[in-house]
Formats: sequence, C-alpha cells, structure tokens
Amino acid sequence: MHPAFLTSVTQLNERIFQAAFTHSYKLAKGQTLVIYAQPPERVTTLFLFVTGNPGILPLYRSFLDKIATSAPDIAVFGHALSGQVSEVPTPPESTYSLDAQVDANIELFDSLLTLFDKNVKVVLCGHSVGAWIMCNVAKRRPDNIDALFLVTPAICNISSSPNGRRQGWMFTPFGRTILPICAWMLQPIASLIAPYIVPPGINKRVDAAHYEMVKDKASQFISHPSILYAALTLAQYEMREIKELDREFLQKNREKIFCLFARVDNWVGKNRAEIEEALGLTPGANTPRSSEGEPGIPHAFCFEHNIPVANVCIRWLEENIHRPEGAPAGGPREVESIVSPRNLVEELFM
Repeated sequence: MHPAFLTSVTQLNERIFQAAFTHSYKLAKGQTLVIYAQPPERVTTLFLFVTGNPGILPLYRSFLDKIATSAPDIAVFGHALSGQVSEVPTPPESTYSLDAQVDANIELFDSLLTLFDKNVKVVLCGHSVGAWIMCNVAKRRPDNIDALFLVTPAICNISSSPNGRRQGWMFTPFGRTILPICAWMLQPIASLIAPYIVPPGINKRVDAAHYEMVKDKASQFISHPSILYAALTLAQYEMREIKELDREFLQKNREKIFCLFARVDNWVGKNRAEIEEALGLTPGANTPRSSEGEPGIPHAFCFEHNIPVANVCIRWLEENIHRPEGAPAGGPREVESIVSPRNLVEELFM
C-alpha cells in the first residue's frame, strides 16, 4: 500500500515511486517531492533521506533504490528540499528558509511514523546541508532516532569554508537577483550547455538513463529561475545561520552518528577536524574508526557515485541496525573518500 498522505503517485521503476507531500506544519507550506520504495508488509527499519542544496532528488534515485534492496523489511523514503524541483508546484518563498526545511522534514517524518510499528528503527540520512537538517530533526524528535548517517556533512561554519568564501557573492541580494535573470536568458541554449557542465566523462561511467537525467536536471537548474532562486535563498540562510558546531549534540549522540567525508571537500574544509573531535574520531581516541578510501566519491556524489555511497550506508545498516540481538553497535564510524572536486557543478552542490 502507498501512504495515503502522498498524492500524484508515479511509478519510476519496478520498486521506486515518486509522489507529492502536502505540508501544513508551522513554516512548511505547499508541496515537496518524495521518492520512495513501496514499503513491505512488515517494516522494521525506516530510512529517511534528505538531499543537499540544490535538492535535486531525482538524481539520488539509484542511491535510494540500492538502499531499498538491502533488506526485505526496510522502508526507504527520499525527500527533496522545498522549491527545488519541477515535479511539484513552486511553493511560497517563505518555505526556502532553513527553519522551514526542518519543519518540512519533521512533518514528513511524523507522517511516516504513523505507518509503522512503534518499535521500528529509524535512520535519518542527510547529504551536505541535509545532514544539518537531519541533525535538527533528531534534536526535535530525540526519542525516535536510532542512527544518523551524515554524508559529506556541512553542519558548521559554511560561510568560512573554501566554497563559502569563493561563492558567497552568489547568495547576496545582488546574486539572487542577477543569477535567476541569467537563468531565464539561458533557457534557449541550456540543453546545449548541459553536457559541458556535468562531471567530465560521466557518460562513460553511468548508464544511459542516468546520464540523460543528469543532463536534463543540469539544464533545468541553470535555466529555471524559480528553482535557482530557491537554492540561492536557502544558501543565504546557510551562510548566515549555520555557524558554531553543536558539539553538545554530537557528543551526546556520538554512538548513533556515522560520517562519510571526502578528503578534499570545499564545502566542509577545516570544519571536518572539529566534527571529528566532537565525535571522538580523532587519532588515538578509544573509539572504533574506519578510514577506507573510496576513490572518486566527491562531495556531490549524486551524479555518478550513488551506488558506492549506498554501499557504505548499507554496511552501516548491517553492522548497527540489522545486527543480531545482543551484538555491540559499531558507532561512531567514519569513512573517508579520497577525491578532489573536478568541476563547477560538483562545487555548486552544498
């Protein structure tokens, strides 16, 4: 059965569907896009994922699909950020703030919990700023969360990261005015430009359907004024509001937290060391640590590294959520990806 609170359900493949979720909770308004696997009859684990910014959820489809095949009793849902996809109507501008994005994810999370047994294990997974959003969902629903998977987490001092300093002008009132106008001007040629702004050689490394989707979404992002404006507006809030690391939260929940870092990540930068310290992942600390090179996984993994990142998450699920009763948990855990960013599009995803 599909959740009754989802509308406009469309089947994307044999397992995966997309639908609209209508919001009415505090700051969350309008509709957001949800991509999910139809839940099995018996669910013991709920896996809820939120994207980074820009929140182009369809690019993460194979990531969600792979997670959905990892266990027969897992329910997998992916959630787009408000205002950043064309599959649902453009919501009010007030929904582009960080607080509104947190509210939107809490409302979906609360709705999902009504579907399953009260003993279901809950895993929240966030990419980049989505990791910050999921940490804040966990703060407001502390009794419901069993694990947090933070993928290239941009959870503190984003404005002082290398990309925050270089690209900060884009998120000012000037940038948020000029760039959507440029997007409108690019509409006639966006599809011609798209192959040249996606990661080089991607067409040789992913299947044809995913490559076409990457080109289509890249073209749409650079030529859709309202989607670009929503992403730039959220980024403005990120620069202004995501400052000091919440060390107390990380320390209190360190046994639940699992991180995947890129070795060179210009949206995280030197903040990684502070995150690791708060989680007790510094060298010599008496905690489990896994530093495993996954060559080629960049900050913006959704273009061509959905499966390797899904495999990392599946390993965390197997070792910590699906482990035999009585076996010790493995967190906090960290995986390091040895990679350098390669082009403009990868650097824009935050």
